Amino acid sequence: MKSILNLFIIGVLLFLTQKSYSVRDEFFDKPKVVAVEPKIYNPKYDLTGQFSILPLDAFYKGYALGVSYTHSQSSSWAWEVVNFNLNSKSDTGLKQDLISNFSVRPQGILDHISLYGVTSAIYTPIYSKNLLFNEKILYGSFSFALSGGLASFSGGDMAPLIGGGFILRSFHSKTYSSKFDFRIYKHMASGKSSDLVMTLTYGLSYEFGEHAPWK
Repeated sequence: MKSILNLFIIGVLLFLTQKSYSVRDEFFDKPKVVAVEPKIYNPKYDLTGQFSILPLDAFYKGYALGVSYTHSQSSSWAWEVVNFNLNSKSDTGLKQDLISNFSVRPQGILDHISLYGVTSAIYTPIYSKNLLFNEKILYGSFSFALSGGLASFSGGDMAPLIGGGFILRSFHSKTYSSKFDFRIYKHMASGKSSDLVMTLTYGLSYEFGEHAPWK
């Protein structure tokens, strides 16, 4: 009787173990469904008109108009061949306040950047699809920029620029898109009121390519 009972217990355990393995195997064998949509917008040749604000200098705020041309090498990498901007100044009044209120004249050269141009490597790791107010689909991308170039100052000096930033892009159609661009540069000129140049830029881009998918 004891032997029969032991055999029965062993049989039940074997049955439960086999059932457990079969359930787990069935669970892990189920395919994972991943929805990956191809990119609708695949820019190749962009010409961008842009407006920038240069807010960092305490004595002068800059307002720049410019143009850039970008050639995409793949879905992730692009070369901003040229980004050229003409800058005009707006006096903040700080210089006059220091003279009038404290009888202190600022030291150093206070000339402002009159124009600047850079070329950049653009890396785009993120392509996004967003729902606006539960009504409209917005497509966009997020990019990083590494830039180098030259700046010309109102006093006649020229100096190298190096820096980078990021670009938020929103696609309106296969032809037009908007770019919101933040970059910060360091220039190599000496004696200026600020060693850094920050640019906040809005650009409207026109696409010459056909947005064909990358192979």
